[in-house]
Amino acid sequence: KSKRMESRRNTKHYLDYDPKDIYNADETGIFHQLPPHRTSAVRGEQCSGGKKSKLRLTVLLCFNSTGNAKLRPLITGKSKFPRCLKGCWFLPCEYQGNKKLG
Repeated sequence: KSKRMESRRNTKHYLDYDPKDIYNADETGIFHQLPPHRTSAVRGEQCSGGKKSKLRLTVLLCFNSTGNAKLRPLITGKSKFPRCLKGCWFLPCEYQGNKKLG
């Protein structure tokens, strides 16, 4: 019962704000070097051997509740200056390196 009352209290609190001022942010991970776990060449055949890569990119997406204000996505990877972005002066997103990832 207390969770329901807390939810109602929070809803009343949000009604004081303009919908364009309410933002939602969520993150997701992309394992870009993960090998497939099965093949499409032979149905039902499982792939074997090799290690699973732990390299991952984390993407943070943020937008407001009306959908008219979308912030540039933030991508976080292990390398501070990845080779794949060498020479790229403009990206449609922000990139940040973090050695603790992976």
